[in-house]
Amino acid sequence: MYKEFFGLKDNPFDLTPDSHFLFPSKKHQEALAHLTYGIEARKGFIMITGEVGAGKTTLCRALLSRVNPNVEVAFVLNSYLNAFEILQAINQDLGIPTKAQSKKELVDELNEFLLRQKEQNRNVVVLIDECQNLPFETLEQLRMLSNLETEKEKLLQIIMVGQPELLDILNRQELRQLNQRITVRYHLYPLDYKETVEYIYHRLKIAGSDGSVHFSDKSLKKIFSFSKGVPRIINVVCDNTLLAAYVSETKKIHYKLVKKAIKEIQGKKPLKDLESSFFSLKFSFRRVFKLVTAGAFVLLAVLVFSYYNEIKDHIDLFSNTIINNRKIYEQAIERLIEEKKQIKTVFVNDWNSAAIPAAVAPVPIKEIKPDNASMGAVLDLLAMWKVNPALIQSIRKKYIHKDQLDYEKIALSAGLSYVVSWADLDTLIKYNIPVLLEISDPKDIRKYVLLKSVSPDGLNIVEGVKEKKVAKSDLEDIFVGNAVYFIKGVINADDIYYFSSSGKTVKNIQAVLRDLGVYKGVISGSYDDKVVEAVKKFQQQSGLNPDGIVDINTRIAMIGAQKKSNVPYLK
Repeated sequence: MYKEFFGLKDNPFDLTPDSHFLFPSKKHQEALAHLTYGIEARKGFIMITGEVGAGKTTLCRALLSRVNPNVEVAFVLNSYLNAFEILQAINQDLGIPTKAQSKKELVDELNEFLLRQKEQNRNVVVLIDECQNLPFETLEQLRMLSNLETEKEKLLQIIMVGQPELLDILNRQELRQLNQRITVRYHLYPLDYKETVEYIYHRLKIAGSDGSVHFSDKSLKKIFSFSKGVPRIINVVCDNTLLAAYVSETKKIHYKLVKKAIKEIQGKKPLKDLESSFFSLKFSFRRVFKLVTAGAFVLLAVLVFSYYNEIKDHIDLFSNTIINNRKIYEQAIERLIEEKKQIKTVFVNDWNSAAIPAAVAPVPIKEIKPDNASMGAVLDLLAMWKVNPALIQSIRKKYIHKDQLDYEKIALSAGLSYVVSWADLDTLIKYNIPVLLEISDPKDIRKYVLLKSVSPDGLNIVEGVKEKKVAKSDLEDIFVGNAVYFIKGVINADDIYYFSSSGKTVKNIQAVLRDLGVYKGVISGSYDDKVVEAVKKFQQQSGLNPDGIVDINTRIAMIGAQKKSNVPYLK
């Protein structure tokens, strides 16, 4: 309706997931990088989560438009499917001709297709949106599809996209096997204020704006305050605001237009619609409130001035009463103290001369809350990182009786970084860094043990307040996949570095690789071919997937390989 007035070719704030309008914020670029990395490295399961309206579906559309030509993608939009139906949807989207009447036949057809694609050096990806709606049996079927693989690599990559509830679903005990197989994860957070402003003008520019549409600072702050940085809500507010501006025949978007648009979105009538004539003035509830308030203050001032002398007499009388009451109170306190001394003397004398009663009423004992089952392991890990003992005791005192521990806050308070890994136990041992492992224990809802060291005859762990030796197979049986690292130095678990990356962190990576003897180039801060080859060589030596990409797992392995004096090691 308003496109011609603003000189636009398209509707800039349409709610359809058009990848042409994708705003390249740092968050969206990182999410795309995670998706691309997961596909190229054949990581099996990849998961992207984000709040409603955060732009997940638009991100999926952008991925489809940018994916490598040698990648076949099946995009499943309907997530309310049972196990049989989702297999049908996948095969149909991949163009696999089928006469299958059972799940086994569908899986066999898919496996044959995947093997043919592998022979042609082609990759196959299944992208499923709104995964939080998938039934349990469907999630289990997806897990079984991850078993379609050769000896060296996965034949199928599955990208799960969903709302934050998906994280809670996958954290269930019965889905821990699926949760452990997700190796690449990213959460898409809302935009901040600066990104919100850039997002609005980006969409206007893509829609063909010549720059004549201008939002005031106050209106932009109102949009951000209402939307909390969620792109879908930003679109709804801006679309209604432009419509209001079109009706008002202005290209300058001011605060009142945004406020009116928000009221309409919330289902409230704008204040202007409630106005009516009131004598010669425009009537509104806000104006009436202001007038009544001002009148009340004026009336109060007149009353105070008129009855000043009487009010002063009452205040003086009240003050004298307070002073007299205070004196009486102080005298009473002194008398009670003296009586207490006399009673105590009499009681002691009587007690010494009297026989002890045969039965004394029991004094109720205050219930002591048990210690947190994971606390001992956490404190031991902090000690291994040589955290100040006084600080460790302070952390113990604060968290010892908590039902759940905030591991990130504990790490930060001790000057350490908090990193979560979902690698298997063998890989975690290769990292060579002490790690907290979540284990399944029927007596505890959530319990961590510390993998403290590794020796030829077993693994040394700290469980509760005891250190003991266990067999690797026994620990594997109870390990549910979630591992927590405390690391010295600032590390962002979401950052990945690959060819064409640059900056200070790349310089640090080059320096570490040189110390480890796998990099001979200069410390330039540029992630070039030499760095890629050095990373691959290190990954091969460490038993990692040699993809040449430095993710959080590779960075932990690099720390574990350096043998620094201030870092604890498993062996």
